[in-house]
Amino acid sequence: MFSRSNNSKTPQNRNGLSNTVIGADTHFTGQIQSDGAVHVDGNYTGNIHCQTLLIGPTGKVAGEIHAEAAHILGEINGKVRARSILLGRTARVLGDISHETIEIAAGARLEGHCIRLDDQGAEKIELTWNGTRTDETKKPSSEKSASLEKANNAAENSALASSIA
Repeated sequence: MFSRSNNSKTPQNRNGLSNTVIGADTHFTGQIQSDGAVHVDGNYTGNIHCQTLLIGPTGKVAGEIHAEAAHILGEINGKVRARSILLGRTARVLGDISHETIEIAAGARLEGHCIRLDDQGAEKIELTWNGTRTDETKKPSSEKSASLEKANNAAENSALASSIA
């Protein structure tokens, strides 16, 4: 009469991994660690470590985020680290973003630094976003520093020699 069906399944994404959903009427505090996708439409306080993150237009997150891919339409107050990041036009981010690739739609707001990751996930280039962009190499290796210093000295000596001549 009462039987348990084994056909009920946890919602899964296209990779067969579990999805975690925080609904629009939910307020949640804690830590999320998922091998699958996390979708936030409500209010979440805490760190998120996941494969794919979607913060919907009504979603608000306060904490650090680590993901392979992050699609942000809502609000984040904290650091974001992901290989691929998309900030939609309704996105509001207050914090630094570390990324390999980033797409920022017109209308998105970002108050923080964008830090480019190299293929191994190490921080490579920092972009300061305050209405204008500036590119800087972040902590070049001592070998690169020595090469750059020699090149700069050679250029200065050449310019000095030509101004004297």
